[in-house]
Amino acid sequence: VTVLGAVITLLTTPTYRAVAYLLVDPPSLRFNQFDASNPISELLSGTQPYKIETQVRRLQGRTMMDKTRASLQVGKLPEIQVRSVRDTDIIEVAAEDPDPKKAAAAANELLRIYLEEVGGKTRNKLQHALAFTESGAEKARGELESAENKLRDFKERNRVVELEKD
Repeated sequence: VTVLGAVITLLTTPTYRAVAYLLVDPPSLRFNQFDASNPISELLSGTQPYKIETQVRRLQGRTMMDKTRASLQVGKLPEIQVRSVRDTDIIEVAAEDPDPKKAAAAANELLRIYLEEVGGKTRNKLQHALAFTESGAEKARGELESAENKLRDFKERNRVVELEKD
């Protein structure tokens, strides 16, 4: 029996396990008033925190796995398991493969793609808010210039003299 066990052990291909962790940090900004036409209020609104199980399902989904496979340019991904760590805001991604580098690359690439997608959505919201703010600033500059011109015209028509301050 011992000899048989030794032979099986020698013939078995080792499997390496790489583990990566992701802290799902919910947005912390809070703003009580929400104006749908103002993208800044959307950024500051009291958004729901990311649900851990929802993010786990996203990471386990076919779309994320296909993107990971394509990014790594492999036909078959290592076996990947995604789970939430009990009573935390942490997600664990574990990949198993006979090649330790492939296992590590798969776990890390899956999280990199996920973070890129989450960051891209935030970046789009920020760009929209910036465009809205720049547009509002341009409008305000035009209104200020118009008001200054009206004040100057009023002073000229009514011969208003400004006294210097001492």
